[in-house]
Amino acid sequence: MTQQIATLHPQETMTFDRARLAAVCDSHGHRAETFIAFVLTEIETLVPTLRAQVAARDGDGLRRSCTDVNMLAASIGMVTMDRASRAVLDCLDRGDATAAMACAARLVRLGRPGTPDGWAMVCAPADTIA
Repeated sequence: MTQQIATLHPQETMTFDRARLAAVCDSHGHRAETFIAFVLTEIETLVPTLRAQVAARDGDGLRRSCTDVNMLAASIGMVTMDRASRAVLDCLDRGDATAAMACAARLVRLGRPGTPDGWAMVCAPADTIA
């Protein structure tokens, strides 16, 4: 008798920081959309590298890639991606390779836009409402 184990692929909504997005819009003006699209494309481009690094259990490579993802995500207020990349880095800093690989697998899932039009987006509540 054979047993099959289900592989779950949860779909997460990407959360953005409204204040950070507003700051990007203010600082980039009419070029904000181009800048945000560039950052999202850069993150998406890193996903195959992350996937290969997870498969190879390449901690050093993961550290470099996650640092890049973290910087990119933080630059546009991509909260979910920012936190996920920091989780991998925290696990690597603690020397917990198993947890790092699990967190990296989540990061790879997050790095693949879940909708035909790209990432589904939910803005985090603003601290103040004008």
